[in-house]
Amino acid sequence: MLWPVVVRRMLRAGSAVAMVELLTSAPVTSGHAYLIGDRQEASLWEVMPGLAERVAQLAASESGAIFHTNHCLGPQALLREVALARTSTTHIRYRLLEKKLGGVATIHDLYELLNDHENYPQSICSNFQANAHDPSITCGGAAGDLATGQLLFWRGDPLYDSNFVRHEFAR
Repeated sequence: MLWPVVVRRMLRAGSAVAMVELLTSAPVTSGHAYLIGDRQEASLWEVMPGLAERVAQLAASESGAIFHTNHCLGPQALLREVALARTSTTHIRYRLLEKKLGGVATIHDLYELLNDHENYPQSICSNFQANAHDPSITCGGAAGDLATGQLLFWRGDPLYDSNFVRHEFAR
């Protein structure tokens, strides 16, 4: 099943529980990661042919964060990581996020963190492509505050991309 079909069905599901059921039972053709949430909880899933793995979960009553840097964060997905992708920055960026997330208090702090260039080119925000063995690069992001309804979406790197675009929405 192609991903646009899965997403369309999930958006009509009516609840996060129903969305997870659709996502984890879909006969998909490639790997993707999905953050699914509602006011009760949020969960992050890595889904690929023959595998649906929850890699993070957070209840509304808990304090914390869920983030994703690319594929193969879950232990079962990691076993499937191809040798060529082992040069990726996925786990390096994940550790940087874990280290710095404690300094985030607002959605704008989170935006700044997600655009951080420490350890460049293996930074949280990385657009490094020269001689790349792994074609994945950070090309944008999203941040949301479910309590306030505030959402930020952006495409590109604000420091190095002349086509950078950012949108902010509030409930």
